[in-house]
Amino acid sequence: QGGELGLAVLEPSDGSLSAMIPLCLANGPARGAGHRAREACPVTISGGVVYCSTQYGRFFAVDPTSRKILWHYQYPSTLVGPTSRNIYAAMQMTGSRPDVSAPFILGRHLLFQPTDSAVLFCLNRITGSLIWKRDVPTMSHLACIHDGAALIVGDGAELIEVSSGESVATF
Repeated sequence: QGGELGLAVLEPSDGSLSAMIPLCLANGPARGAGHRAREACPVTISGGVVYCSTQYGRFFAVDPTSRKILWHYQYPSTLVGPTSRNIYAAMQMTGSRPDVSAPFILGRHLLFQPTDSAVLFCLNRITGSLIWKRDVPTMSHLACIHDGAALIVGDGAELIEVSSGESVATF
């Protein structure tokens, strides 16, 4: 509400709202419900920690039990203008758009590719510090991790070594 972004905690029994954990203020104007519905922010839960992107240049690790932010990572958002990964906003949401993917975890590595940046980020999942980052095609998304490599798909596909960020193969 009012540009504030939060993580909703739901009751397992009936799905009702139990709590809202405030994360941050949006670094831009709040968009309408229709736009936000198409720009989902899926979470990944591992070891009792919720990992979530905001699609506003911030990524969070949250303890849902204590309702505390464990760490956050801020990255340059290219949300403004028709050259961003959110180019579908400039197309009045009628054109194609990048698929949204949940963060992936492999050991200490946490990978995420937000829709507001054409970059794949690899963070230390415990500290939130940057391990590596690399540019990816605008209309691509993080599809999966297998045998230590992340698969980025879009017009083509690329396998990226999770530990180093180096390209393994392109298709």
